[in-house]
Amino acid sequence: MLFPFKNVYLQSSLSRQQICQELSSKTFVIGSKQKQENRTFYGEVSTIDFTLQNINDTNLSAFIEGKIYGHDNETYIHLVLKGLKYRRAYLLLLLIWLLGLFYLTFQLIVAYKYIFMLFPALGSLLICTILVILLWLKTRKFAKTVEPSMQYFIQLLQAQVIKHTEIPAVLVNPN
Repeated sequence: MLFPFKNVYLQSSLSRQQICQELSSKTFVIGSKQKQENRTFYGEVSTIDFTLQNINDTNLSAFIEGKIYGHDNETYIHLVLKGLKYRRAYLLLLLIWLLGLFYLTFQLIVAYKYIFMLFPALGSLLICTILVILLWLKTRKFAKTVEPSMQYFIQLLQAQVIKHTEIPAVLVNPN
């Protein structure tokens, strides 16, 4: 797994309101006068979608976004489990790594005898190495949290995993 993002589709027998209540019971809300001990997430929850950041459980994905489709007791949830908050941050790191690798390859072709005497090439090699290690560690940590995160939401929302094609198209694209 090289991409620290995963889409998961769930079908729940709970209504939108019940899903919202279940997620809200696990989410820390600023300004709430209710007792908020043992909260797992920080974020926003509504009957349409939710954005959560893990603040308490190291076995769950760092960031979770979701959209809720359906009505009554036939509700579908599209979860996006994330290792990084934004895909563009991951893609930017990947782009920097590719540019550094391209520059290093260029230096190997042009000045192959003196490659380790060139400070820019050594800098590029160092940056490429650091980025590969960073991306590998982040992706490895994310891969370990995917299954526990899925099980957590399956249990919390009384849901089952389905394929994205099992969600009625009318609910996803109402136009």
